[in-house]
Amino acid sequence: MAFGLGGVLVEVLKDVTFRMAPVDADEALSMLDSIRAAEILRGVRGRPAVDRWAVATAMSLKAIVNGTGRGVIGWISDRYGRRNTLIIVCVVLGTAQFGVLVSGQMGSMPFFLFCSMVSGFGGGAIFPLFAAMTADYFGENNNASNYGMVYSSKLISGLVGSGMGAVVVNAWDYEGAFVIAGSIGLASAVLALFLRAPDRPNPRKVVPNPQPLGEETA
Repeated sequence: MAFGLGGVLVEVLKDVTFRMAPVDADEALSMLDSIRAAEILRGVRGRPAVDRWAVATAMSLKAIVNGTGRGVIGWISDRYGRRNTLIIVCVVLGTAQFGVLVSGQMGSMPFFLFCSMVSGFGGGAIFPLFAAMTADYFGENNNASNYGMVYSSKLISGLVGSGMGAVVVNAWDYEGAFVIAGSIGLASAVLALFLRAPDRPNPRKVVPNPQPLGEETA
């Protein structure tokens, strides 16, 4: 697990700390103190101090829920379908971003922790779904290569996302960042409605066999 304040502090100064997940609240607190910019969290230039216990609790719970979500979502997708599960996960992820924003505006710690856990649960569910859907949609042949290409999206998001996040926060503050993140999650759910396996006929257009098996010998 990584922790940093983002933006220039992480991208240029590399002010970030790491721990092996999962972490408990005490370990998460030690991460807050491990970065060089830790004093900012205590409040500077008139800004209020960050609720350190809230941040540490959210970090520890999110790591645990993130791992749990992978197994649970795999079980759900086996029973209700990959695409349907992906749509639900995207809706949950998008809604959770708005929930985190609203909880901060309300100053409600329980609501913040709940939305943070829901976000972690959804985030953990995405990647096992990608693995299963790659095999379902493209077959087992060359599955390792196909999934490697799908998983490379995480590399792109890791390289571009942190810098883009800093740009968004500087331009529209954290409220704009959470609104954009939530909107992307909901838009992804809409896009998932149109997922189709390539080179497979639409089941609604499949013409039934006029002579089903067994009739020839009846």
